[in-house]
Amino acid sequence: LGRAKQAVAATPVSGGTFKAAGWSSSTADTLDPAKASLSTDYVRCCSLYNRLTFLDKDGKTQMELAESFDTKDAKTWTVKLRKGVTFH
Repeated sequence: LGRAKQAVAATPVSGGTFKAAGWSSSTADTLDPAKASLSTDYVRCCSLYNRLTFLDKDGKTQMELAESFDTKDAKTWTVKLRKGVTFH
């Protein structure tokens, strides 16, 4: 097999259809993060949706949509969203 000597970048085009396949795809696949249970669901959802927080390359929590979060009992959490973010 040969390898390309350089990447060829196409001019971006808005719209169209994106199709993706995974090795563990099934009829249980979902785009609902609350119903995700497989690693492929996790990858799919993280590709489509923003998260409140994420882990950086060092495994430390970083804020994404959340500005801060707090709990007094580890049962009830208060999350302050960044300005302009709507939770739905």
